[in-house]
This record gives sequence, structure tokens and C-alpha cells, in this order.
Amino acid sequence: MLNNLEDTIFDKTPRRNFLSSFWFKVVILLIIVLGLLIYLWFTVNKDKTSDLIVNQDQDQDQELVDQIEAVLAKVDPSEKELFRQKIEYYIKMQRSVFHGAFEFLLVPDALSAITLPPPPNSNEEDSKSYLAVKPDPATLPLSAVKNDTINSLSFKNKTYGDYLNNSVYRLQLQQLYLELKQLVIYYNELYKRDPLSVRIENVFEADLLPAIVPNKPEIHSVYPSWRAVEGFATVEIMTRAEPAKADFYKKIGEDFVQRGMVYGFYGQSDIAVSRSLVQQYFLLLDKNIINNTSVIFSAK
Repeated sequence: MLNNLEDTIFDKTPRRNFLSSFWFKVVILLIIVLGLLIYLWFTVNKDKTSDLIVNQDQDQDQELVDQIEAVLAKVDPSEKELFRQKIEYYIKMQRSVFHGAFEFLLVPDALSAITLPPPPNSNEEDSKSYLAVKPDPATLPLSAVKNDTINSLSFKNKTYGDYLNNSVYRLQLQQLYLELKQLVIYYNELYKRDPLSVRIENVFEADLLPAIVPNKPEIHSVYPSWRAVEGFATVEIMTRAEPAKADFYKKIGEDFVQRGMVYGFYGQSDIAVSRSLVQQYFLLLDKNIINNTSVIFSAK
């Protein structure tokens, strides 16, 4: 009896390991098959989705062509070719601004025609300029620095951001800023200059300098500065739109650019080269009035 009790408590019958059992192998096989089926389903449907997108794009392009031809049919034959060029130019601009197919349209030769010298070797002048305006950090809350953009500038009894969003020339203006930004990116990559707060000791650092070079956050927008270029370009647009208030707009624009130095983003030499870039760009722009680029300076 004792032996029977021992056998009951300490069952010595070999137990089958489930991991090596037939049913475990069946479960694993089913999981693999199910995974393959799911993969095949997604692959097939992805191809169908891609085909659908391509077909939709082709349909939209054809619809656009049909609309253009319908408009051109009503245009005087002597003006038809010029009208077609303007429409095609407008379509290119839409693709450049909204669909990532960027190209220089307002100033096609901007990259080759605009030249900027290397940054100076010495930071002495930048240091002197900064010491003249050195701020008290307590008077510069980071929230104020973060919100200090061109969109917040006063223009035509509203903010410049409101004007940009509602202007009938919004597309042209966006293209203009895109072209300037591409120029800034080009020179930022070329010269790779550090912010003022890195080059000079005891500089207030707002630490909010945006990186605009794609996939290269270590390259700072300093020489030239995107903030300063935006500021100078915006002043140019404002003053051309309302010449009677040119002095007022120049003042708020200059203040905007100088505040970037106060924030420790860049120095006076960076401001100077940013101003030069914008001046060169607008000189070239004025020579390319053909494609109705002048309308972006309307007071509307």
C-alpha cells in the first residue's frame, strides 16, 4: 500500500512535452500560413492602391488639360500661346509649393547669380555689436521668443500671417519664400557657421534656433540666417505693397531682425549677409517681371 501511495504522489510515468507534441507543430504551421496569407493580402492590395493613386493622378491631369483647352478655345488666337505659358507657369508653381516638386520659378537663375562671401574669420565685430544690445535674460521669456515670428508682425491693421493666408497672391508669396529658403539652405550647408551663442562667450541663448536643412539638425541657420532673410524679405513685400508706410515697415522689420541677435541666434555679420542675399534676390526678381511676379506686391 505504501508503494501505491508513493506511486500516486510521485507519478513516475513519463509525461509528453507539449513543445515537442504533434499539436504544437500544427499550431506553429498554422501561424506561419496565416502570416503568409496576411503578407500576400497586403502586398496585393498595396499594388491595387498604388494603381488607383496613379490612375487618379492621370485622371486629374487629363481633366486639367481638358479644362485648359476649353479656356484656350475662348482666347484670341494671337494671345493663345502667351496665355498657355501663363497657365503652365501657374501649374508649375502649384506643384512647387504644394506637392514638393520645388524649382526656382520667380528667379530661375538664383543659385548661380546670387553670391555670398565666406563668413569672416574673426568674431570681434559680432562681439562688439552684441555687447551693445546684451539683454537681461529675465526680460526674455522663452514663450515670447518662440512666438516672435514674421506672422506676428503688424501689417495692414492685422498680422502679417493673416495677410499671407488670405492674400489673393498667396501662391506667389509662398513660392518667393520657398526660393529664399532654398538659397539659405544652400549657403548654410556650404559654410556651416555656428550660432552667436557658440562663437562668443556669455551670450544669452534662447536655444530655439530652428534647423532648416533637411535631415541635418546639426547645421544651424546662421550664415545667412533664415530668420533674418524672412524678416528682410517681408519688409520688402510690405513696403512695396504700401509705399506710404515704408518707414514704419522698415522699422518693425529691422527690429525683428535685430531681436534675433539679442536671442543669441546670429551676429551682425550674419545679418549683413542675410540682407545682401535678399537684396540680390529682389534685384533679380525685378528683372523677371514677365511671369506676373510683380502682382505679389499688390496692396490687396
